[in-house]
Amino acid sequence: MKPAEHARSRLDDLLSADALLRVVEPGIWSVLPADAPGQPYDRKAAFYDALIGGAWYNRLLWGTDHREYAKFARRALRSAPTGWHLDAGCGSLVGTHEVYSEVRDRPCLLVDLSLGMLRRGRGRLGPGSPTTLLQADLRSLPLRPHSMHSALCMGMLHLFDDDSAAAVLDGMVQGLVPRAPVYITSLVLGRRIGDRYLRVLERAGEVAAPRTAESVSTLVQDSGLVVVDRNVSGNMLFLVAETGG
Repeated sequence: MKPAEHARSRLDDLLSADALLRVVEPGIWSVLPADAPGQPYDRKAAFYDALIGGAWYNRLLWGTDHREYAKFARRALRSAPTGWHLDAGCGSLVGTHEVYSEVRDRPCLLVDLSLGMLRRGRGRLGPGSPTTLLQADLRSLPLRPHSMHSALCMGMLHLFDDDSAAAVLDGMVQGLVPRAPVYITSLVLGRRIGDRYLRVLERAGEVAAPRTAESVSTLVQDSGLVVVDRNVSGNMLFLVAETGG
């Protein structure tokens, strides 16, 4: 079986029967229609990399160390010994590419709505990495029930209003096996400089109405997840949960 045929076969086992899977270009798949409009982050991918990947940006505005993101992603990957791992909103892998390039024994499904982000992520992955890049809307993840054994969702929930954030969480929960670990980061209120900048981003339409760590935890719990650990570093919430038994 050719590599592309093997990849399609594996994706067919993961995705719902009505998902219209297609190849966008080598190494990137999509469940969006071929005539789907481009996404804002397609044009912002390079700027996003320079900003989000910078130590000063994270330290000055959010009061956290950008290296913590890779550590958190590594914890997520190691949280389940086998089975598929989902990265819901993988972006360009600017902070996680080294983590995924190290992986050899776990298949990983990396999902993002932006083709521009996925292209940059593909360029960062080392040869032989068992990752699959999929363009999909996180608010309607086309996963088969119980197809994933762990999940990571970094820097996504603060982009969505409550209804959309709930849809993202519900789609993740639906695709996970019982007792699966879920690792989530989200910007939250709690530090003056970061709070002010969040309000600026909200007015610019870049993020939803800012939440507290407690309100994010409530959203997570309302989706059926059980919060098992929560830590706030500056304006960044690091939350670990698991699906019900």
